[in-house]
Amino acid sequence: MKNQEMEAFVQAYFRGKNHAWLTGDPEHLFEWHRSHEDLIFREIPAHHKLCQARNMRTKKTSTDVAIVAFDWDEKRELATVEVAERIQWIYRDGANYEDEARIYRHVLEITPYHGNWQIIRCRTQVEGKHHSQSAEMIENSLGNGGSEDENQEFLKQNRTRKHLYDRMQVMKYAEKWWDRFNPGYRKFEVDCTNFVSQCIHAGRAPMVHMGNRSKGWWYQHGGGANDNWSYSWSVANSLRWFLGGNGHWHATIVEDPRELKIGDVICYDWDGDGHFTHNTVIVAFDVYNRPLVNAHTVESHRRYWEYRDSYAWTENTKYLFFQLPDQF
Repeated sequence: MKNQEMEAFVQAYFRGKNHAWLTGDPEHLFEWHRSHEDLIFREIPAHHKLCQARNMRTKKTSTDVAIVAFDWDEKRELATVEVAERIQWIYRDGANYEDEARIYRHVLEITPYHGNWQIIRCRTQVEGKHHSQSAEMIENSLGNGGSEDENQEFLKQNRTRKHLYDRMQVMKYAEKWWDRFNPGYRKFEVDCTNFVSQCIHAGRAPMVHMGNRSKGWWYQHGGGANDNWSYSWSVANSLRWFLGGNGHWHATIVEDPRELKIGDVICYDWDGDGHFTHNTVIVAFDVYNRPLVNAHTVESHRRYWEYRDSYAWTENTKYLFFQLPDQF
């Protein structure tokens, strides 16, 4: 019985939230929340403000909700509900229409309230913001990606091979897997860099220095638990240094995101402290030639590159715009 009551409550709440995504006003959601400090009351207005700044009009929103897990604590009269929220926006962009989609994962804590229910806490998965101790140790151990002799040998080999970067294959891969996980690779709790690495490798970006985790950029398929990979394949700040610091690919940092192409990479430093903890891959552009990106952790489809409506974004956020070469 509690399951049915909770499902009805959760569905009603997310219908109300869908309307808030459309209007930009979450005030009517207060009736579902005990705490008005929930991040959703910041994110919805931020998203609406971002659309206005882009001269975009939100024409339609739709939300699908799946209850992933449910637990009822009889003693505490507390329900813990894991929910996956898939939201899609349809925008009017001048004479054109654009769509965007994201998948949020929430853990709701819900208690009885005046004959109904009320959310007392909502924990939402967000883009990686802080490094774990292990990640810090990894990054502190990294050199510049290899000796000069190793770098020159790699470049010599690739001048012969002439790997062309297939940007359309990057886009196709990013569009196919943005909302799910390729079973051929390990799934990470913070999956943004793993996803970006898969995308650019799908475009025939060659792996480098396979076998040494602290050098190069590579993933080794060993069969499930026996898979192995470099730190730069899965750690955001390590990929940033691989792209910008080791000379293998000649990735170029540009100042204006409008200089980027499909298949290029944007790195995010939310706190402006020099540690980059999120990466995205470019899959399209709006009518003003501003990048739209796909990403994981919070699975995002054709999201505006700035991320100003992200829970992780701060006024100190810094970006790096990496233009990958057309030939390796």
